[in-house]
Amino acid sequence: MPPDVLSRLRGLCLALPEVEERLSHGECAWFVRGKRLFVTFADRHHDERVACWMAAPPGLQEALVRERPERFFRPPYVGHRGWLGVVLDGAVDWDEVTELVQEAYATVAPAKLAAVVAPAQRASVVAGRLPAARVSVVPYDPAWPADFARIRDEIAPALEGVALAIEHVGSTAVPGLVAKPILDIDVVVEDVAGTRAAIARLEGLGYRHRGDLGVAGREAFDQPLGAAGEPRVAHHLYVCLRGGLALENHLRMRDRLRADPKLASAYAELKLELAREHPDDVNAYTTGKTGFVIAVLRDAAMAEEDLASIEAANVRR
Repeated sequence: MPPDVLSRLRGLCLALPEVEERLSHGECAWFVRGKRLFVTFADRHHDERVACWMAAPPGLQEALVRERPERFFRPPYVGHRGWLGVVLDGAVDWDEVTELVQEAYATVAPAKLAAVVAPAQRASVVAGRLPAARVSVVPYDPAWPADFARIRDEIAPALEGVALAIEHVGSTAVPGLVAKPILDIDVVVEDVAGTRAAIARLEGLGYRHRGDLGVAGREAFDQPLGAAGEPRVAHHLYVCLRGGLALENHLRMRDRLRADPKLASAYAELKLELAREHPDDVNAYTTGKTGFVIAVLRDAAMAEEDLASIEAANVRR
């Protein structure tokens, strides 16, 4: 192994905010805030290659391994989680490795830290290699309420004294309605102090805080992996202020659809039609639903000013 390979990799990782180095399974590894592993060195670990293994966004491992198998591979233990193996033998393109290390960091770091890595620094090796998000709308699954209850019961003890309620919202919360097979869950808190406490406790459970994503009064989270490294039931989790627009939007839409099967049926037809028309364009799908959603919320007595905010947020996505 060239003597500078490990030192160069170490320098790339430690240059990123709040990164610590320690041994993991006998190899040098780098963690965000001491607990979120994003890169590990692999000196002939299970084969004769000098390499590193790193976190990667969904789809990047598959694309790079298919495109350049001499440089990229699916590593053992973590490959099933989408991690990428990068060969560091021979001539190494360190500009490319730099981009991939930054992408690994952004994949696991809290949103405020990830934002420090400028998008331009991460573009070339990743751009065009991630799969387009597909619109998948499936028939109602009677297991969804039980799936929600299981997640609620997993997180509720950690949120005791902070959460006023844990609500199942979105289309999977409406019996009989077609939906994307991802649960939406709102943790309701009283105030900003409650929001901060909930964020800290959910991060302790392995959820990754992503910030408000441009929606005031709502903090979004990526779900943690299961014990075996596989995702749990797919879900979006949010911390919402009681009485806030984000929460009221979710609750009023859910309750109106639950109360009116004909309205829910019309919504289902629209969702299916939009999914057929825009199978690879989530933005067009969301925009296409917006008029229906606004009409339902207007009927549910939501203020016009609030409706305008919701419409702008949906169309902007």
